[in-house]
Amino acid sequence: MGSLIDARQEQDRLAAASASYAEQLDAENVVSALLCQPLDRPTYERECGRINIQPWEDARICQAQYALIYGDMPSEISRWAEYGLARMRLTGLRAERRAQSAPAPVAQATCASCGASVAVSQLLSASRGPGCPDCYDRASN
Repeated sequence: MGSLIDARQEQDRLAAASASYAEQLDAENVVSALLCQPLDRPTYERECGRINIQPWEDARICQAQYALIYGDMPSEISRWAEYGLARMRLTGLRAERRAQSAPAPVAQATCASCGASVAVSQLLSASRGPGCPDCYDRASN
């Protein structure tokens, strides 16, 4: 009777270890699949939900950016997935910030002499109206 109980306990232990390993593989697959791309907020929250971890607030991710980039990853797989996803969200936050602070498009104007399209900052004042650098050089010779 004792060996039957021991066998059942061993079977339960192996089933639990197998489930834990499957959970670890799922977490690893999610993070490794996403490591190449920045995450927007909805995608980040969806992926955290898939592997049953609590998503971090964006403010927390920004505060922990040094640790996320340069720190050691935790040893537990669930924490590794949490940090990996937070790192990808940080990449997304940085991309969003760059997109918001992108330089304004350069205003274009037309040269009065040759009709060339040039940046407004390159137009030069000439007696015949605003001119491009090439026309200005030709006129001054």
